[in-house]
Amino acid sequence: YYWQVDDPIGHKFGYVEGLKLQSAGNVVKNLVENICRNGNLCLNISPKADGTIPDDQQAVLRGVGRWLKTNGEGVYGSRAWRLFGEGPSVEGSDAPEEWRFTCQGAKRLYAFAMKWDGGRTVIRSLDSSAEQVRRVSLLGGGRLKFSQRPDGLHIEAPAEKPGEYIAVFAIELR
Repeated sequence: YYWQVDDPIGHKFGYVEGLKLQSAGNVVKNLVENICRNGNLCLNISPKADGTIPDDQQAVLRGVGRWLKTNGEGVYGSRAWRLFGEGPSVEGSDAPEEWRFTCQGAKRLYAFAMKWDGGRTVIRSLDSSAEQVRRVSLLGGGRLKFSQRPDGLHIEAPAEKPGEYIAVFAIELR
């Protein structure tokens, strides 16, 4: 089922002096958590009475925009995959890494790395009995070496994350 959540950029709907804002990273995290469950995020900004958007809110929106410029491929036109995620915050999952997933059609999967440790990482849902992986790349970072094994898809990720907030892996399936 498709659904939508309406969240304010701050701690209140509407502008007030001293509005405490979400960070751009938190907005991105909420967006990813929603889309991987086939949802949508409607972000409410809080303009002043004269219609201007305060600079601090603009800074948050620009941060989200920078992230989307690099990683929007995994967001725009995507749908929930057969699993919304895996990792410590997903009930029943004992995987140490934390992932969220979207897809575009049957051959293109996006894995959102909710935490970045750098180096080798594993997506347990793509073990050697799952769909066969053809190619793995890091959005904003290029193609990566990988191997599909009985315990999951092992990816050789760079030590440094290619951008801010959540890194996104594009996985081409056969």
